[in-house]
Amino acid sequence: MSAVLMQNLPEPSADALIQSASLKSLIVDEIAGTGAISFARYVELTQYAPGLGYYAAGAQKFAEQGTLQGDFVTAPELGSVFASCIAKLVAPIFSANARAVFFELGAGSGALACELIPALDAMNALPAAYWILERSADLRDRQQVKLKTQLPDYFERIVWLDHPPVEGWCGVLFGNEVVDALPFERFEITEAGPVQLCVALNPAGEFCLQLGEPLLAAKPIQEIGELAPGYQSELQPQLCAWLSGLVENLQQGLVLLIDYGYTRSEYYLPERSAGTLVCHYQHRMFDDAFIYPGLVDISCSVDFTALAQAGLQAGLQLVNYCSQSQLLRSAGLAEILLSRNFETMPQRERSALTAEVRMLSLPGEMGERMQAMTWTRALPDAQRHVAFDLPDWRHRL
Repeated sequence: MSAVLMQNLPEPSADALIQSASLKSLIVDEIAGTGAISFARYVELTQYAPGLGYYAAGAQKFAEQGTLQGDFVTAPELGSVFASCIAKLVAPIFSANARAVFFELGAGSGALACELIPALDAMNALPAAYWILERSADLRDRQQVKLKTQLPDYFERIVWLDHPPVEGWCGVLFGNEVVDALPFERFEITEAGPVQLCVALNPAGEFCLQLGEPLLAAKPIQEIGELAPGYQSELQPQLCAWLSGLVENLQQGLVLLIDYGYTRSEYYLPERSAGTLVCHYQHRMFDDAFIYPGLVDISCSVDFTALAQAGLQAGLQLVNYCSQSQLLRSAGLAEILLSRNFETMPQRERSALTAEVRMLSLPGEMGERMQAMTWTRALPDAQRHVAFDLPDWRHRL
């Protein structure tokens, strides 16, 4: 744990420090039973341990643009433009099928639903239902309060699921910054090949990384070529099972996942020798996952090649891969701005809208860093343009 880094981070409250200490004690006890745990298990506990993990406790995670609340900001929290673009993309599916539902994974603060549902209604494309699969009980409670207050006329259409649907359904499965938050393994290249990195305790009782079992059978590692000993990175071995479980009973529709990451050839570049692990705390970014366990968001970039393969294995048809900027522009970003009378709105509103669009679309912000992958299953030809009329990077995979 870096003492210098901790000195540069805001001091948690006394209650937060107690929460973190309690979680650390829980993890220490689990390590004591086996000598070490996988890094994925460490991430699982720090993010989702009941009542103590980052997403299971009560602190605010998501910030609105221009505020210092929370730890990071996602596209839906910036304003209504993102939701307006997504609504234009998916509206044809709901217009053509009165049974179609919108299924959001990890709804965060509920910001997307607040804007998307009225936007679809204005296009006469209201989904039959709006499903939310939210693992965090705390976030689910916050979402319910927010959506009941802000969308009283639509609230009965919103359903929180405890697990993926077990019966056949049709519609849109959507996730924004969900894949990066899945538990992931870390590995290190040694003279003998790639080896799993586990979490153990050093003589001082602090968390440390320890070499575990060889990972010779991991397909991504087999494909990345020669890397120097000491090289560290990540992989998500449960990606196929996760996506397959979500779409197992999808009979007809579209799957759209947006996240930050790289294709495999870019992900495992020799110069990216420390991997892509990133931690967020109070709008600070760092790479020490052992600081303030339970108070810090821990994630890694997405291997979009692995994600594409997971979709194909789940029986989906991969139809598009592009940047978020390309996705939003193809969805009519310029037309949306014109419809809001951008040139004549008050200066303060125009400045806020400009900042929102820049954050969403500029290469140095979310525009290129965030990428979108789209699959379909049995989608009629009349609705296929939703996914096919976009710029396409599939050749990079």
